[in-house]
Amino acid sequence: MSDTYYVKTFGGLEITNDNVTVNIVELFGKQLVNLLQVLLFHSEKPVQKDELIDILWPESKNPSSALKFSIFRLRSELNEIEFFKDKEVIVTTRKGYILNPNLDWNIDFVELEKAYNQINDGSELLDEKEFKTARKIFRLYQGRFYASPSQLHWILQKQEIFRQMYVKTMMRTSCYLYTQKRYDEMMLMNYQAVLIEPFNEGLHYYYMKGLVATRNYREALRYYDELNDIFLSELGTGLSKRFKQLYDIIIADHAKEESKDMEKIMRELSSRDQQNQGFFCSYEIFKYFYELLLKMSIRNEQNYYLIMLQFSDGTLDYEKIGLDFDRVKRLVGSCLRSNDLFTRTSETQLLLLVDCQTEENAHLIIQRISNKFYSIYRKKNYRMNYSVHKAELDRNN
Repeated sequence: MSDTYYVKTFGGLEITNDNVTVNIVELFGKQLVNLLQVLLFHSEKPVQKDELIDILWPESKNPSSALKFSIFRLRSELNEIEFFKDKEVIVTTRKGYILNPNLDWNIDFVELEKAYNQINDGSELLDEKEFKTARKIFRLYQGRFYASPSQLHWILQKQEIFRQMYVKTMMRTSCYLYTQKRYDEMMLMNYQAVLIEPFNEGLHYYYMKGLVATRNYREALRYYDELNDIFLSELGTGLSKRFKQLYDIIIADHAKEESKDMEKIMRELSSRDQQNQGFFCSYEIFKYFYELLLKMSIRNEQNYYLIMLQFSDGTLDYEKIGLDFDRVKRLVGSCLRSNDLFTRTSETQLLLLVDCQTEENAHLIIQRISNKFYSIYRKKNYRMNYSVHKAELDRNN
């Protein structure tokens, strides 16, 4: 066996030697994993005993004994691994411990940092040589470090440093590929990136720019709507202003597409399933419809009302509500007519636009929704509050 050990810390903790891979997280207890991680992060110099105690046993009554026992256990369990058998993996120094420097440690975050420093020379755009180095970073970064509850503070700091390196490199690479008009390559890299960092808006932004550049407008609109719903559901906020500006560009560019014959237009317009229920859409589309319908209502002497539905579990802790919101969405939609609109404005809110001549008619719709909601959730502690306002356009704009 060779003395080269490949250590994967991103997305887990694994060690590979001669094509044999061992998953350390599955094999060791949390405390030993924590200890090994600290030694890995200081693989180029000894870790002082006091530093190990401060990181891993800050509140222990007898930290020196805990450290000595954990080092003994870690050595023993590492020697149980076939490729570490009869090897001194952890060396004792005058004041601390270090991974044996005579073994060849190839650690992913060390390689990533070296690659990042090679291309981080202050210039924003990459060149082709730097692009090849950036691809090494994408290959190495496979997600965040394993973190147990007892190590969250120090490991989260490390996580954020490398996450920022990865995201910054990804953004610079996306910009480079976009200016080179290598849209398919850019989109593939961004798609893989959002699987690792699903809530980084910048990665989604360049993926969507690729869809626009390749004139895939329908997919871009679908992607925007789904992403906006996910951000509202998981983060409690929609997409940023630059995404909305890109959305407007998509609408404008889509309108400039080559004209279609009437038969094809009629077929596309009638292809959507006609269901006798409210029409659910993203908040951005809701705003467009709101303006259009309100302008038409003036000419047709119609009245529209906005209904805000707020759901809770009785504790007012909206961030932890366990309500199945997809089910609630279907429930509300089934109580509305096909010409009524509704959208999601936050993690626990739905906004409705209903065609009613009087406010009393709007309250009848609310009563219908309320009856159905409480018939389903009568044995649970969920609550539905509401407010009603007559829909009006701002006359000053």
